[in-house]
Amino acid sequence: MESELIRYHTNAMQELRQVLIHGETDGFASHPEQRVEFLTCGTFLISFEIFQGGTSKWEPHLNALVSVASQIRPNDDGSLSFQSPIFQSPKLESGLQRMVDAAMRFHMAQLLWFEMVACVATGKAPKLPYQTWLALDDLDM
Repeated sequence: MESELIRYHTNAMQELRQVLIHGETDGFASHPEQRVEFLTCGTFLISFEIFQGGTSKWEPHLNALVSVASQIRPNDDGSLSFQSPIFQSPKLESGLQRMVDAAMRFHMAQLLWFEMVACVATGKAPKLPYQTWLALDDLDM
C-alpha cells in the first residue's frame, strides 16, 4: 500500500515538474489546460500529504495553488478568465473552454475547502476571494 502511494506521489511530482517547465514562460496565461494540470497535481499532493498525517508539508503546495488560483476570475457570462498582468488568456474552442471552465470550478471548490481547513488549522486569514466564488450558482461545494 505504501509503495503504491509513493508511486502516485512520484508520478504527481513528475507531472507537476513537466507542467511547470512548459508554463515557465508566461505563468500559465496562454495555456489554460496546463493551469488545470497544475491545479490537479497540486491538489493531489496536498491530499497525499494530509492523508500521510502531515501537519505542515501541505502548506507550500496550497500556497502555490492559491497564487495561481487567485488570478482566476469568473466572468459575467459564466466563463472564467486568468488575470495576468503581462499576458492575455487565449480564446479557446468553445467545447474545450467549457471543459477547462468545468475543471477550474471543480478545482476552485477543492481549493476553497482546503483553504478553509488551513485557516482553522493555522489561524491565518484566507487568501482566495472566497465570497466571489461562493456567490457563483454553478460552484458545487
